[in-house]
Amino acid sequence: MDALTPPCVISKTPSDYYVSCTEDCILLISNSDMEAEVNAKFPKFESLCKKLSEELLAKERMDFDEFKTSSPEQRYLNLLEKRPDLIQRVPQHQLASYLGIQPQSLSRLRARISEKK
Repeated sequence: MDALTPPCVISKTPSDYYVSCTEDCILLISNSDMEAEVNAKFPKFESLCKKLSEELLAKERMDFDEFKTSSPEQRYLNLLEKRPDLIQRVPQHQLASYLGIQPQSLSRLRARISEKK
């Protein structure tokens, strides 16, 4: 399970981007009033959410640090290791975009990796 809270939620400004779901997912939409109401009714839930948010933020920072210091080939190999299911489920142009390369470069990268095996 992954969570996504765009920066616009914190800044209360329009978002600079949109999220497109490529397969079925569970989507929770709320606002700050709804959040305050739930937190007032369930204080333990608020502390659980805070702990989960802190853990998610730490994980995202580590993942981003790894991503920005990796080559596209290392990114692809990490993806193969950590989320091999995505390689089959996500269209190549979206994988390439995630890796920060063009689809043609992803094809060459895959061929190069196949040759090494």
